[in-house]
Amino acid sequence: MTPSVNKIHHSRQLTETNSNYGNILTLYDRLLGTYTPAERAHSVIYGLDDVDPVGTGSFPGLLSVPFATATSVRRATRSKSAVPSARVASQQ
Repeated sequence: MTPSVNKIHHSRQLTETNSNYGNILTLYDRLLGTYTPAERAHSVIYGLDDVDPVGTGSFPGLLSVPFATATSVRRATRSKSAVPSARVASQQ
C-alpha cells in the first residue's frame, strides 16, 4: 500500500472513499473489486461534507466535532419520534 493509494480512501467522493481498504497489501482490494489506482490520487479532494471547515480549524474545534454530531443526531431522532405521538394525540 503506497501513500498515494491510501490517499484515495480519504476522498470526499463516496466512490473513492469506498475503496482501498487494505493496510499493507492491496491484494484483497484487487480481488474484491475495491481497488482504485494511484493515478487518481492527484485529483483527490479531502474532507467531510457535513463538517464546517471554519469551525474545525482549531484543536478545540476538532475536539468538539463528535459532540456536535451526536447532538444533531439526537435532535433529528427526537423530531422524528415526536411526529407520530402528535398524530396519535390528534386522532384521539
